[in-house]
Amino acid sequence: MSGASPRSPRSALRAWWDRRPPAAGAAVMATGIVSVGLHLTGYETLSRIALALAGVAWAALAADFAVRLLWDRAGWVAQAETPGALTAVAATAVLGTRVSRSAGSSSPRRCSRSRRCCGRC
Repeated sequence: MSGASPRSPRSALRAWWDRRPPAAGAAVMATGIVSVGLHLTGYETLSRIALALAGVAWAALAADFAVRLLWDRAGWVAQAETPGALTAVAATAVLGTRVSRSAGSSSPRRCSRSRRCCGRC
């Protein structure tokens, strides 16, 4: 039997989270884009599920952002200077787009002249 103790699920999650690259916002952005697409095609329930997943992931990334800013400023600055860090900004914009599209109604707007809204009505 080896002398190494098995890792707890909490420490495994923490190790995985610590290896997360600055471009992790891309997953949030992609999930938000899928949510917008599902909303536009009328799959509202699936769209809201994707939106909830993206929102939870975005909140986790925002919390990590704040923790790193407060406790590891040098590491935060090093990661913030990479192009991948901009995915957090893009993810925020995509989530904002999806939330704003659902603010008025539970389904996409429809033109009286066609099957899908042309955006001018």
